[in-house]
Amino acid sequence: MRLVPWFGAAALAFGAFAAADHYALRLDTVLLLGCLGLPAGYWGSKKLTDASITAWIGDQLRSPTSSTQFGRYRITLDLEGIFEEAPNGRHSHRWAAVEDLCETESHLFLVVAGSSAYVLPKRAFASAQAAEEFLAGAKAFRADEAASRVAPNNV
Repeated sequence: MRLVPWFGAAALAFGAFAAADHYALRLDTVLLLGCLGLPAGYWGSKKLTDASITAWIGDQLRSPTSSTQFGRYRITLDLEGIFEEAPNGRHSHRWAAVEDLCETESHLFLVVAGSSAYVLPKRAFASAQAAEEFLAGAKAFRADEAASRVAPNNV
């Protein structure tokens, strides 16, 4: 448990206790302790949090599994679905599992069932036109697959 964030609260609690005439502290001393303690607690907490996040990221990058999490990925599309070649293996999703295809200024998102998505930075493509063509191809494959799932009318 980190005690730094509680320094300000403890100072205020001590001030309230002192104001109840258990200790002879003036009100301005109580306010001074609280005004100094709360910002000091916040600052100390932020520094500890920033340091712990930085340490965690460093640990993740140095861990034995980092070579399977980070590296070159290759995403390919065909009539069957989306195929990913990653450092830790191969994954695929059929077009039926693709729930949405989204685009922002900087990324393409291929959202699949199960709250997952392939997030593709546009900078990974050779050009902006290549990213647009990739998304258009994905939409066409998905539309073709959806059309093939429609049951034919029995006449």
